[in-house]
Amino acid sequence: MKNGDNGAFSWADILYASEIGLVVDDVAAAAATLTEFAAVAPYKGGDDQFAALGDEYGLLLVMKRGRVIDFTSDPSHGVTVFRTDVTIRGAKTSKYQFADYPYLVGLEERCSCA
Repeated sequence: MKNGDNGAFSWADILYASEIGLVVDDVAAAAATLTEFAAVAPYKGGDDQFAALGDEYGLLLVMKRGRVIDFTSDPSHGVTVFRTDVTIRGAKTSKYQFADYPYLVGLEERCSCA
């Protein structure tokens, strides 16, 4: 990519993350909330255990608490909740704090700079 920098690497150098996981108890409700708040569309289906929202450049992966994400893991090592802050570029600036989870989803107005 033509965006090299000679300085020290920091979080500000991350252009985008391909996937960010949010672990919840009700996948459908969380996915509906994110779709309404952030205007992110479902990506290739979903079910009561998993929903992907967004596109190839950035996906929010909404997963059921306890879900095992590979076939070699012990079922007791399912996904769990960790504090997560996500910022999405969009048409407006706003924030949404999940009531029962340590998740903050921020919207940042997309720059229309020339």
